Amino acid sequence: METKLLTGIVQSGGASPAPLPNVPVTVYEATAQSASIVGAASTNSEGRFELIMDRDKTDFIFYAVATVSQAVELVTFIGPVLQYDKPAWITASPPGKASDSARDAAATPLSPATEAGEHGPGDTASITINELTTVAAAFSMAQFIQNGTIGGDAFGLQIASLMFDNLVERTSGASPEVLLRPPNGDQTNTLRSTRSLANLIAACIGDDNIWVANFGKMLPCADYTHAAISCLAGANASTRPQGFEIGEAISPPTGYTLPTAGAEVTLPNGQPLYGGDQGSSECHSPSPCYSPLMRMTSVIIDQAGNVWAVNNWKPNFDIDASPECGNPGGDGVVIFVGLAKPPGKTQ
Repeated sequence: METKLLTGIVQSGGASPAPLPNVPVTVYEATAQSASIVGAASTNSEGRFELIMDRDKTDFIFYAVATVSQAVELVTFIGPVLQYDKPAWITASPPGKASDSARDAAATPLSPATEAGEHGPGDTASITINELTTVAAAFSMAQFIQNGTIGGDAFGLQIASLMFDNLVERTSGASPEVLLRPPNGDQTNTLRSTRSLANLIAACIGDDNIWVANFGKMLPCADYTHAAISCLAGANASTRPQGFEIGEAISPPTGYTLPTAGAEVTLPNGQPLYGGDQGSSECHSPSPCYSPLMRMTSVIIDQAGNVWAVNNWKPNFDIDASPECGNPGGDGVVIFVGLAKPPGKTQ
């Protein structure tokens, strides 16, 4: 029996995924040349969609694209058919819902056809489209991607589609058992790599504006006391401020700094960072320091939107470069409370 109904969900994140509403979903048939559309729909308020495809099988493969924004597309692969004997992504109903056929089956003795593993009239092909399926699609189909579409030899495409199954589960969009257990799991890089790449894509969904730490010029006698953190406009035109281009600073021209209101910067023991009984040498300047934020090496946004900035209080190049001085001190963290938008959930 033909099953042309395809249902699914478009979502972002791993442990606690967020549904993506009002997202156009298009199903394509990859061919030897260009891809052709076989179905389209949009997600509802819960991120779910359903569509009737023009056909349920192909000599090549079907794949689905969710256009989250002008800059971000999420992808998953369906394979050469919507329905055959016990494929991984065929369920009795969409995830979380029970179909009429599933309820009937609970009260009705199994027929010979059902015992043999065939599907009944209520069976539905269901998929998940998220960052992890997109990473798996890119890995498995890399040699078949041309000008933003997928195409190539039919046999090669079907082999690549099977490779996709080793990287992600089509129904849930989660990492498959083959990656979670030895000899993979934490014994190889595959699981970590796919999840890390998925997190990078997740950062581009919604607010993808980027926070950076300014270190300073690595030049002899350079002064690191003008460090700051900056926020740069991301690729998503719908979330960056109007009138800003990619990479432009959203933050003030000076960045976000940490002034002392005129007080001299001191070490934990109260000794001035400059001057005092340190004296003057090629490593230390006798001039006092009034900027406690310097040599920024990292910045992280926590789930509450607080910006954690790694602050290394080493005021000039000579402190690092001179053998007489070595590379002393310089550890600290400054927290800018509520400065950033909380990030999305990760894998």
